[in-house]
Amino acid sequence: MIPICKNKYASESIRTPKNFEAYRRSIGKWPKFKAPESIIISYDDRMMNYVEKNYDIEKCRAFCGDFWFLKDTNNKVAIYGNWGIGAALIATRIEELIQFGIKNFISIGEAGGIPKELNIGDIVVCNKALRDDGVSPHYLKPAKFVSASKELTEKIILAAKKKNIPFKIGPTWTLDTIYRQTKVEIKQFQKENILTIDMETAAIFAIAQYRKVKAGAILTVSDSFKNLRWDPKFHETTESLQKIFEIAKETLSK
Repeated sequence: MIPICKNKYASESIRTPKNFEAYRRSIGKWPKFKAPESIIISYDDRMMNYVEKNYDIEKCRAFCGDFWFLKDTNNKVAIYGNWGIGAALIATRIEELIQFGIKNFISIGEAGGIPKELNIGDIVVCNKALRDDGVSPHYLKPAKFVSASKELTEKIILAAKKKNIPFKIGPTWTLDTIYRQTKVEIKQFQKENILTIDMETAAIFAIAQYRKVKAGAILTVSDSFKNLRWDPKFHETTESLQKIFEIAKETLSK
């Protein structure tokens, strides 16, 4: 996908996060608390419930979601959840969070597994994302992939190794249309060693690159496409979701 106006990359945006902040401040709706350095993006209620039960948190409500500081990081790290899913929605939230002052992002959540050797509950550290979404082309010129922050990804890998949590490294396929993952695509991406399917990662990586902040992603396999049929096992990923949160927290706490 490319924008209809191909020369938009050289043109300034009319509506920007900066003037959105100014508007929200004018009506008293911009957060009044200090921004953390880093944030963990969550898409799952179980993840938020785990954090609420196991960590000392300071609860806030901001950017149309739950924004909880992790107190044992001296409020340098927060988790952001209960805001929704999808590339278009996270694009809005990421832009606003960057404008708020956050510099480091780790997206953690579930994804579909593509290769036959990838099983339910397996953990994938995403080093890049296949750009089949509708967001990333409006930030970066056409290219097949967009990369995660190399520095942040290396820290994620070190954190996972420190915690002795097994993982794989590879690309994810970001697609907006949850019900149009076709057999021909799965076959092709199995040959290309694409590991997972998700709905947000390419957008996050593209915006981070455009705005010059750092972003990484850790996914756990919740459903499989490896036999060219859909095999959902979302109910079996609770432990893996907790593990990827622990990896993200370890990464951002250093």
